[in-house]
Amino acid sequence: KEEFKDKIENIILFGSYARGNYSENSDIDILVIVDDDRIEKEVRRVAYSFIPDVGRLISVKVIEKNAFKTMKKMGFSLVYSIEKEGISIG
Repeated sequence: KEEFKDKIENIILFGSYARGNYSENSDIDILVIVDDDRIEKEVRRVAYSFIPDVGRLISVKVIEKNAFKTMKKMGFSLVYSIEKEGISIG
């Protein structure tokens, strides 16, 4: 996060790792809420660089903060799940 600290609103762990019911085949689901979606490619690059260290696939969703708010208002199930079970990690 340090590399993008002024452009990232939040980093949220969600999915099976957040719920605690992951298996050996589970990926790590991460949502990165950003101020500027032009940094999406770089955020993904940094996140994917951790794959060798954690030994798991990291699935990264990068969403601009206003788009996330709109998705919330529209009742997107992904947003509901993330708000219900997500764990802020950054």
